[in-house]
Amino acid sequence: MIALTLNFEGDGALKGLNFEEAHKIEALVLDGGMSSGKPSVTLHITLGDRHVIAQTSARLFCTVGKMIEAKYPDLFDD
Repeated sequence: MIALTLNFEGDGALKGLNFEEAHKIEALVLDGGMSSGKPSVTLHITLGDRHVIAQTSARLFCTVGKMIEAKYPDLFDD
């Protein structure tokens, strides 16, 4: 399982890197995706005719979301 990290200093984090922009990103929730039987989240990223997946625990994925909301409390105020 890939660890999910959050970088609050993301501005400029991609400078100097050679990357390809995704055409589509889909979040898949797997009810028993963890070896423990707990749910996981898989990000399915489409790059032209190639597909990349990255999986992490649903708990960690949601924790990152809560951390972003804590930093930006007005995120949904429009």
